Amino acid sequence: MDVILEQKGNIFSLSFANYMPDSGQVLEVDDLPIKRIGISDFKFRFTDNWGNKGQGKLHLDNNDSAEIQLNEVGRSSDDWGKNASRQYGTYKLTKAACTDAETPSH
Repeated sequence: MDVILEQKGNIFSLSFANYMPDSGQVLEVDDLPIKRIGISDFKFRFTDNWGNKGQGKLHLDNNDSAEIQLNEVGRSSDDWGKNASRQYGTYKLTKAACTDAETPSH
């Protein structure tokens, strides 16, 4: 799971991508506005690139780790979309440098 959290002033946005090695599918959401609900917690709603609808939470544990939780609230009618929804769940994250502005390197 690759996650990018950006802050511009008081505005936060989130992008994430998760790769499924068994199908080659990538679950992605880009530049999603998210709402801060505490010092280190955020919540958000989204539609992924396969048409699934979800809601999620992001918790920043400290400077080097975080946890993201993705919950499905509406499944795509497409078989590929249904398959991609297997990537929803809870992921522990560790901080890593990015190789450029577009591609995370973790």
